[in-house]
Amino acid sequence: MTINSRNNNSGVIILKPKVNLSKILLTSAGPLLCIIGAAAVMFGHFRGEAGVVLSKAIMVCMECIGIG
Repeated sequence: MTINSRNNNSGVIILKPKVNLSKILLTSAGPLLCIIGAAAVMFGHFRGEAGVVLSKAIMVCMECIGIG
């Protein structure tokens, strides 16, 4: 912590952190969310969800054009 005494006529000491925590959280949130997303995709792939989603998409398309 550093003490900032500029423009401080009231005698109150203002403490400011040297490290900006919000900047650290913003820079680490993106890669962390990408890792979590990739893990979720891999989990769904191993459970066979890709085939289920594809079959449902085919049925919706067939219903839209009037074949299914």
